Order: sequence, then C-alpha cells, then structure tokens
Amino acid sequence: LRGFLKDLLELVKKDYDAQDLIEFEETILRGVGYDKDGKISRKELTMILLALAKLPPEDDQ
Repeated sequence: LRGFLKDLLELVKKDYDAQDLIEFEETILRGVGYDKDGKISRKELTMILLALAKLPPEDDQ
C-alpha cells in the first residue's frame, strides 16, 4: 500500500517527505478503509482514484 500511495503522492505533490507519506496513508485508511482491515478493496481504490483525479497538480494550487 505504501508504495502505491507514494506513487500517487508524487503525482499531486512534488516536494514531500516521509511524514507526508505516513499522513497520506493514515488519511486514506481512515477515509476509505470502511472495513478497518488495513486493506483497500477495488471499490475503495476507485473512490481514492476518483478523488485524486479531482485535485489540481501542486503547481496549480
């Protein structure tokens, strides 16, 4: 999960550190990990990707 989230974070934020990655992972699991098993289902992954697609790149923020 962390490697995947790292790749996503690189798409929306060019300058990030390890703490940003940890916070991103915690936010994702808290926000979409409905079953609280630490895993993301296909439906949850779809929700994450759709939400990220709506974010402007860091340069536009």
